[in-house]
Amino acid sequence: MATPNPLRSSSVRVARAVAAVVLAVILVSGAAQTGNWLLAATAIAVLLGHLGLTARAIRRDRDGTGSPRVRAARIPRRFPLSQLVSAEVFGRRLVLRAVDGKTVRIRLTGGPADADLVAHLREAASTTGVVIPDPPELAPARWPRAALVVVLACVGVGFGALIVQELGSAAGAGPRASSIPSAPAVTPRLLAARNGMFTNPFSHVPTCRAYVVPLDADSVSDAGMLIGALDHIGAGGYCVTHSLKVGSDALDPARRQLNTHTLIDELRAAYIRAHGSTPVRVIGLTRFDLYSPTAPGEAFVTIDTATYPGQTFAVGSTARWHRQQDYVSLAEALAG
Repeated sequence: MATPNPLRSSSVRVARAVAAVVLAVILVSGAAQTGNWLLAATAIAVLLGHLGLTARAIRRDRDGTGSPRVRAARIPRRFPLSQLVSAEVFGRRLVLRAVDGKTVRIRLTGGPADADLVAHLREAASTTGVVIPDPPELAPARWPRAALVVVLACVGVGFGALIVQELGSAAGAGPRASSIPSAPAVTPRLLAARNGMFTNPFSHVPTCRAYVVPLDADSVSDAGMLIGALDHIGAGGYCVTHSLKVGSDALDPARRQLNTHTLIDELRAAYIRAHGSTPVRVIGLTRFDLYSPTAPGEAFVTIDTATYPGQTFAVGSTARWHRQQDYVSLAEALAG
C-alpha cells in the first residue's frame, strides 16, 4: 500500500505563499528606498518561483472528491491501454509498454493518488492480462529542499548586495549619482532675481552667539527650518538675520555655481562691520548650488566652513535637498 501523503496540505501551502508575498513586498519596499534594485529583482524572482512551486505542488496533491482520471498522470489519449504488454516500476516511475512499442513513464508521488491511479490502470487494462504492480512506498521527493536552498541562496545574495552597499556608504562612498537630485544652474539673471536684500544683514538684529544668515530671498523661510533642526540636535541659540545681498563675483560663470570661499568672505566682512571680533558662529544658508575651490573635482558641495580666532563661518546649500530630514543632516554638519 502507498504511504500517507508526506506533503503539506494545500491550506498550509497557501499560508506560506501569503507569507512569501508579504516578505517580498517588505523587501521590495526596502530596496526601493535604498536604491538596491538587485535586491528588488531577487525578491520578485524568489516570490514568483515560490508561487510557481506551490501551485505545482497543490495541483499534484489534489485528488478532489472522486478518483483522479488516468489523463491526470499525463498518459496520452492515444496510448492503447487495451494493448498493454508490460507494466514495471523503476524507482519513482511506473513504465507502461504497449504492443506497438509505445512507452509511457508515469511519475509516482508516494501519496494516496498513486493507489487511485493504479486502480484505474488495472480497470483499463483488465482485458490484457497484464498485472499492474502495487505502487512502492517512496520517501518524499527531495526537490522541495533543493528549491528551498536555491531560494535561500537568492535571498542571501540580495541581502549581501545590500550590506555591501551600506558598508560602502559608511566607508565614505557618497550617494549614487542617480539618487542625487539635480540643481538649477546659477546664472547672473537668476542671482539678480533671487538675491538677498541687505549688505548689512546684522543691522537691527538681537545680539546672539550664533546666527543663520539667508543668502537669497527663498532661504528666508528655509532659515526657520534650519533653526528648528539645530534645536532638535541640541545646538540651539541661533538667531535669524536679514538676507545678505551676495556680490556678483561669488558666481563662477563656467561652473554656474556660487563659490563657497567668496560667500564665507562676504559673511565674515558683514559680521566684522557690525560686531568686530566678537566670538561668534555664523551659518549662511542658500538654495543656490555651491562649489568649493579646494575641491575642484567635486560636482558640488553641500557645506563649507572656515575657522578664525573665536569665530567660525559656514555656508550650507539646500539646492539638492528639501526634505525635513535633510535639514537635520545639514544642521548636524554645520553645527560642528
